[in-house]
Amino acid sequence: MRSRVLLRVGAAAVLCGLAGCRTAPVTFPAVAPWEVRRPQLQAREHFDLSGRVAVASGHEGFNANLHWEQQGGRSQVMLEGPLGTGAVRISASGNDLDIVTARGEHVDSAAAHADLATRLGFDPPLASLRYWILGVPDPAQPATEELDQRQQRLQGLTQAGWHIDYTLYAAVGGESLPARLTLQRDAVRVRLLVDDCSYDNRGDALARPRETQSFLHVTGRRADGYHELQTLFQLIDLCDTVAISVREDGQIERPVGPPEVPCEADLTVRAARALQSATGTRLGRASRCASASPRAGDSAGAARTRRPRSSR
Repeated sequence: MRSRVLLRVGAAAVLCGLAGCRTAPVTFPAVAPWEVRRPQLQAREHFDLSGRVAVASGHEGFNANLHWEQQGGRSQVMLEGPLGTGAVRISASGNDLDIVTARGEHVDSAAAHADLATRLGFDPPLASLRYWILGVPDPAQPATEELDQRQQRLQGLTQAGWHIDYTLYAAVGGESLPARLTLQRDAVRVRLLVDDCSYDNRGDALARPRETQSFLHVTGRRADGYHELQTLFQLIDLCDTVAISVREDGQIERPVGPPEVPCEADLTVRAARALQSATGTRLGRASRCASASPRAGDSAGAARTRRPRSSR
């Protein structure tokens, strides 16, 4: 009997000890692994970027001021300076394209693609560029990455026939983002200098680090209802990523998530509905969940959705 007690005490001291169901906060390294950062940046759906662009296509070229506003899947781009006097506004969502010229003329659909290619000297890859300017590949297409192992960020990328060189990064809200990049395809070269970039927190991507667990023993129940646990786990360089966007219509949905977990059974959805009911807020939310392991939709992920938000 005594040996069993000593064994338990020794195991508790060497491993994690007896712990409640609440876990201590995790301290993350200054530079997160690329496998963690990539999905977080790809999940960014709301950002605002201003800078300057220089385009050379054959013997032609121009310089312009650039303003890029990303709102979910729609990109709003303004070029000031080239293509005649005034500004040209471009709105893109998937293959849908709409252009408003400096004269107020509207061009859309296939005609807009042809018009833009004629004006610029090439058809800009807007659907992928929204990812490239954040320093990540377009998740919808295969890519070849050149990684800076020390900084855990891209120094080069080849995708969709384009090669992108990242020559300068800057700190933006605790994240390292490209400040200078060059895109090259055949005779076309595009240089982009970012002067300012900001995020809209409605599209934040949250990371929940994963771990491997060797064992878990429930050794008792405390007076406050929590259980005493004895466990051993090891943090690993993988995480689940949850990107959350606020909906004004009060709907709660999960358009992207693990296929083996139905939306109605996902604990992140159930947690959001419970929070909505408890607070009385008229806001809703949409989430995109990317799991790094089969244990998607678990209680830790649900806890991530319960960030305090102002209610109306």
